[in-house]
Amino acid sequence: MLISKQKGKYLMKKKPIQICLLTVLLLLCLTNPCQVVAMSNGNALQAVNDLQFDPDELIIPTVELPNFPCEVQQQYNYCGPACTKMAIKYLTGTSYTQGTVAGWLGMTGGGLPSSFGIRNVLNNKTSKTYAVYYGSNSNYASIITYSLNQNAPVIISGKQFPDYSVGTGHFVIVTAYYYEGPGVRIMCDAENNTVSIQTTSDDDVVDTTTYTLKFRYYDPHYQYYGNKWVTGSQLYGIVNSYPNGGGKIVGLYYSAYSPITGM
Repeated sequence: MLISKQKGKYLMKKKPIQICLLTVLLLLCLTNPCQVVAMSNGNALQAVNDLQFDPDELIIPTVELPNFPCEVQQQYNYCGPACTKMAIKYLTGTSYTQGTVAGWLGMTGGGLPSSFGIRNVLNNKTSKTYAVYYGSNSNYASIITYSLNQNAPVIISGKQFPDYSVGTGHFVIVTAYYYEGPGVRIMCDAENNTVSIQTTSDDDVVDTTTYTLKFRYYDPHYQYYGNKWVTGSQLYGIVNSYPNGGGKIVGLYYSAYSPITGM
């Protein structure tokens, strides 16, 4: 990890997770002083793994939707209503039952709602203007980050997820992303014990050749529910796990990103 001092702050070039590891070890020292011994970086990481920490839980998002109201789907096919309900509640503060939302989505029997139905409900119940995009859209990452930057969640559909697969398809909701690379730096304020992410044009303090992009989605699945971090390519794989690119992205409308029209 490379650190340089700049105007009273410490600038970390890469690997913000290492700060989190050091914080964990400091807490261990304070709570169990008799059990802590000198460790190399590798041993420190092993110690964290032994405590069953998930490294993804230590990610500091670049942008996230704060206090997002997550909940588990109440029926086997209510992933769409659950995600739509969560989005409405976050954007408006109003909570409806999943059954009510399912009715709005036209779910009178089994099966899943369409992404276009979800778009229509979000546009009717919130002040945001949503659109539907093909999962194979080359601007998929920009579509999602654009929406999150506007404080709006994104709903995606897929069949193959990191932990399981769903033959009929499944909806999850994206609530955060992490980016580090050209033009972005991690600022560590040692005096105030804070970490922030800022943009910069100073090539001397950022990696100008590589970048890291991850997305966090909440999965309402009754068995696999919870927040999950995936890389950009993994998310692209999820939304394109339908045959013939049938997966969809429901994000904020932006004409330059070629939304699907006429539906």
